[in-house]
Parts: sequence; C-alpha cells; structure tokens
Amino acid sequence: MGYYALGGWIGSSQLLYVNLPLPEGINGRNSMSEEQKKNGRPKKKIDKELVEKLATIHCSVKEIADIVGCHPDTIRNRFSDIIARGKANGKMSLRRKQMEVALSGQPTMLIWLGKQWLGQSESPMDDDTNKILPWTDDLDGSE
Repeated sequence: MGYYALGGWIGSSQLLYVNLPLPEGINGRNSMSEEQKKNGRPKKKIDKELVEKLATIHCSVKEIADIVGCHPDTIRNRFSDIIARGKANGKMSLRRKQMEVALSGQPTMLIWLGKQWLGQSESPMDDDTNKILPWTDDLDGSE
C-alpha cells in the first residue's frame, strides 16, 4: 500500500505535514493492475497488406474501414503511416504509367503532361506580348 503526503508552508516554517495511506485499490501512480489492463476489448486483427493495397488504389479511410469491418478512427489511428505509404506508391505507379503512355507518342497525354508539369498552355500570351508596339507617323525617322 502506498502513502501520500499533505503539507503546507508559511514563509520558511512548515505549517502541517501529514503522511496518509492511499485509499484501497489505488497502487501508487498507476492505479490499474496488469490484470485490469488486459480486461478490455481485444484489438481487431486487421491485415496490414490489405490496408496498404486499398490505399494504393486511393480508397478513402471510410472505404477501407468498411471493407475490413471496423470504425474509420481505428484505421486512422493504427494505420496512418501505412495508408500514407500506400497512397504514395499509388501516385508513383500512376506517374509511371502516364510517362509510359506519353513517351509512346500518345498526343493527348503529351499535351496534358506538358500543361500540368511544364506550365504550358493553349494560348502562350503573357503580359509582355500584350503591350502596344512603339509607333511613329514620321516616315523619315526624324522627330
């Protein structure tokens, strides 16, 4: 059984100091015994590989939770790093396939990637090309 102390100070003098026993059932700092900690609901076994595969095809957390049969918070709390890795792998695969299609000569993909990655556009006019050119009515060039 543990003890706790009550005390107080007034200036430099000790006012009261009492050492009292802890109430029954409290074992110092951690009030739960090892047996009590194990009595909760057991963790649901969820296949990590399935979660990563579903994240790779960009399933939402809710969709993943529906498929594995648990609450979305469980998926977020236990598998956020796996989901991030799966989504990154999915993006990488998509980019790889886009590059393959573009490099095979498919014009639509070449145009789309040029716009997205290279900042190209249909009308390549910028502010400098919209300025009025200098003009004079003098034919002989003198002013």
